[in-house]
Amino acid sequence: MGVVEDLHRAREQYERREWLAAYRTLSDVDDAALAAADFLVLAETAELLGRPDDAVQALQRAHHTALAAGDRLLAARAAARLGVVLALRGESAIAGGWLARCERVLDDAGGDPPERGYLLVGRMLERVSLGDLEGARSIPEQIIACGRRHDDPNLLALGLNQQGRVLTV
Repeated sequence: MGVVEDLHRAREQYERREWLAAYRTLSDVDDAALAAADFLVLAETAELLGRPDDAVQALQRAHHTALAAGDRLLAARAAARLGVVLALRGESAIAGGWLARCERVLDDAGGDPPERGYLLVGRMLERVSLGDLEGARSIPEQIIACGRRHDDPNLLALGLNQQGRVLTV
């Protein structure tokens, strides 16, 4: 099979929630043939399969590929996810660097895209890891507001989840 067919098959496997099959198919495709969105799918399937190092590598590739393609918002989303994944792994210094990179990309892009809400998730986790619970408690409301403003159900769910999270720490 050719690269185009493999990519099509991997995307269909992902849509059918066949995580392992999608992960294997995308992993076998030459990186040069993958778009930033494909790297995001690879990262998500890697996370779901308990392969955090593979997820981090795929998110890094997604970020760089999106920047090279001029898609700043997708690059920012990948950087924000990287920040969250690394923060949850306890790698706060590296997470902070990716969150700062996300913020710079968003500032360059301008406006108020939903990616700002995803950045806030990482910033909240950063505050929690530093022991700044008071600073962390105000952030979920901002995430929820961003999710509602952009009609983004994933962001809204993350905000509500983080609201509960800061109440329990």
